[in-house]
Amino acid sequence: MSSATTNMKQLDIYIPLENVSEATEIFHTHEVGGISLSEIKGRGKIPHEPIPDMVRSYWYGKKMTPEYVNRVHISIIVSDPKVKPIIDDLFKLKPTRGKVFVRDILEAYDLVSKTAGEAAI
Repeated sequence: MSSATTNMKQLDIYIPLENVSEATEIFHTHEVGGISLSEIKGRGKIPHEPIPDMVRSYWYGKKMTPEYVNRVHISIIVSDPKVKPIIDDLFKLKPTRGKVFVRDILEAYDLVSKTAGEAAI
């Protein structure tokens, strides 16, 4: 197996669903190979906006503040030099909401091509 010495990072990105297409364009611009996407429910420090309360398909005019809201979790693995430019572009999303967590990836292997390191991502 071949290996590369470039450091790799995993970016865990949590954004609203309406920002997914813009984020995907950013990943294509930076030539990100694989993208994992999951729809999730979560909460953070910022208060949620009240939404209309629906009971059995009827709107009652009341509003409720949900404990959890819909978000998208995107996970990508990139070489270290791509991290900062990708995050800089994510800051340009409108509206700018969400979080990005960056983790070190010690090793990566592609089971089909039998490559390792950056060649595997």
